[in-house]
This record gives sequence, structure tokens and C-alpha cells, in this order.
Amino acid sequence: VLDENAMEIKISLLTARRHEKDFIARKDPKYIKRMDDTLAELNGYVENISAKAKQAHIDSSEVQAITASANLYKNAFANIVEQLSAQGDKDTGIRGAMRKYAHNMETIIKETGHAELMVQYLLLRRHEKDFVLREDQKYIGKANKISDNIKSVIAEFYIDEKYADPIVENTQ
Repeated sequence: VLDENAMEIKISLLTARRHEKDFIARKDPKYIKRMDDTLAELNGYVENISAKAKQAHIDSSEVQAITASANLYKNAFANIVEQLSAQGDKDTGIRGAMRKYAHNMETIIKETGHAELMVQYLLLRRHEKDFVLREDQKYIGKANKISDNIKSVIAEFYIDEKYADPIVENTQ
């Protein structure tokens, strides 16, 4: 019976890892529920082993360490879920907000009719997309430099404040 429960713990852990990877890849909330269910099963198997160990007067402290590790894993997964949820998609979260700011800025820049501002804007979007795809910090620096360039173009060409202020605000 102990061997069966130990094997089920191993299977549950591998299944939990699969749910974690599926959630990260697909961002589908159904994997959160599956993860919770799988870890609950795992804890059930751990409790079975612990009970059998107590009946046989065997120290079960190592078995309890599995429960503690499973709880740490569950908390780490919850943190991943929270962070990915905060990122959002094209309409929600940080990504949705960034998209909204970018579209607002694009509309205003089109109204100015200023070609150099549009070039700088397109470069800014390029670095934003590179960062999202590659998650490389160097693109943040490049985007900040382009943001500074946009401010310089606004100052150099005396862009009307009714356009300049919202553009600068959207680059923050």
C-alpha cells in the first residue's frame, strides 16, 4: 500500500508539472483548477502514507516534508498565475494598458502630421514588441532612448502643446 501511494505521489507531481507548463503556455484558467485538484490528490496520498507510518510506529517527518514542499510549490504556482494574469492580453492587464496608450499616442501623432514623430513612435513600438517577444531588458533601454528622442523632436520642432502634452504623457 505504501509503494502504491508513493507511486501515486510521483504521478501526481508529474501531472502537476504538466498543468503548470500547460498554464504557462496557454494561459487557460482550467489548468489552475486542474493543478489544485492534482495537489489535493497528492496531499491525500501523503496523508495515507503518514497514517500508515504512524500505525507502524515509523517516523513520518520525511513524509510531512512532502506536504510542506507541495504547499511551497502551490504558492509558487499561484505567484506565476498572479504575474501572468497581471500581464494580461491585448485587451486586459498591463499589455492592454500599453496597447491603449500606444493607440492614443498614434492618433495624436497622426493629427500632428509630423513624419519624424511617427518614425520615433514606430521605433518605440518596435522595441516594445521586441521586449514582449524576447523579454530582454536591453529593449527597455532602447525604448527609453526613443522616448527621450520623441521629447527632443517635440521641443525641436515646437509641436503644439495640445499634441505635445498627451504624447509625452503616453510615453511615461
